[in-house]
Amino acid sequence: MVKTLINGIETDSLSSSDRGLQYGDGLFETIALRSGAVEYWEAHYQRLSEGCQKLAIKAPSEALLLSEIGLLRRSVRLGASEYDFTQNGVIKIIITRGVGERGYFAANSCEPTRILSLAPAPVYPSDYEKRGVKLKICRTRLSSNSTLAGIKHLNRLEQVLARAEWGSLEESGIAEGIMLDNNDYIIEGVMSNLIFTRHSEQQQSEILTPDLSNSGVSGVMRQQIIDRLKKEGKTVTVRPIHIDELITMDAMLCCNSIIKSWRVQEVDGVKKF
Repeated sequence: MVKTLINGIETDSLSSSDRGLQYGDGLFETIALRSGAVEYWEAHYQRLSEGCQKLAIKAPSEALLLSEIGLLRRSVRLGASEYDFTQNGVIKIIITRGVGERGYFAANSCEPTRILSLAPAPVYPSDYEKRGVKLKICRTRLSSNSTLAGIKHLNRLEQVLARAEWGSLEESGIAEGIMLDNNDYIIEGVMSNLIFTRHSEQQQSEILTPDLSNSGVSGVMRQQIIDRLKKEGKTVTVRPIHIDELITMDAMLCCNSIIKSWRVQEVDGVKKF
């Protein structure tokens, strides 16, 4: 069950002329609701605001979005108790440029559309974090565009095609895919960011994460992990990582705001950690 508000009203109806539907003209955030707290809200709102600025969309105020999240949670509480996921769930915020005339040109008069939803948290095997997960390298490649890199825009066809490359978790045993750019550099997972560790006898172990200057989403959880490691006195190197380097890595994890982090057990049944 998913509860949805569009511009503050509980409805599932959206204008067919909305530019988010017509052109993918907008952004989204996926946020974990844990023990009643909207997790890493400040970081999510900052990324949303920066994305709106890049796309020249007027960002809704922080107070308005928090108010509507509160409305969603109250609406769920009033429903059937078996669907009460107001303490642990997934909040999705979509901001589109709004309803416009036909054609790519967007008039300044467009009023942004806010779509907020609250859904139950996905259920994954409880031993993923300890046992590790299996990944595959996707055939679908990520395009490069420095203007759109980092932000979570609504154009996600590459991820849709990549995720279609393996079946359900139960059928395939695969939890996530690795996405490369057209030059065979590792960028990210289909739904996550990637962090690697490489041990060295001569120096401290290297912690690496792919450069996202031209492709990929700059994940909130990725930044949380980087900040935590730096506080521990560890250096995290952000640089291009070619797929040929994967065999030299000693550990790998994938992370996002919903799963937090999973240790990777193996990739394509060949590279094992």
